[in-house]
Amino acid sequence: MVLTTSSLTGKGLDEVWAAILEHRARLEEAGELEARRARQQREWLWALVAGDLEDALRNSTAVKAIRARLEAEVESGELSALEASEQILAAFATDAPAIWKR
Repeated sequence: MVLTTSSLTGKGLDEVWAAILEHRARLEEAGELEARRARQQREWLWALVAGDLEDALRNSTAVKAIRARLEAEVESGELSALEASEQILAAFATDAPAIWKR
């Protein structure tokens, strides 16, 4: 269904709002709204974990010590991204216990 409206004149706003409410009611009746919210919460959880991990990786003393060298070696083709990532994660693992003690 396609509805048109005008923010200038307000024409069609009531129809659009009614369609929104009807759609929400159908989602609620089917339990889909709750399921969507649960999925959003799960996705938010992992986005927060990923963000914190990336911050910790970038702030790791051990990672900072090797980062520039590894990036240069990857850019020059001397080292693969896979090999560099393994080295970064190994360096991070040495710092992780200290980083996560909050």
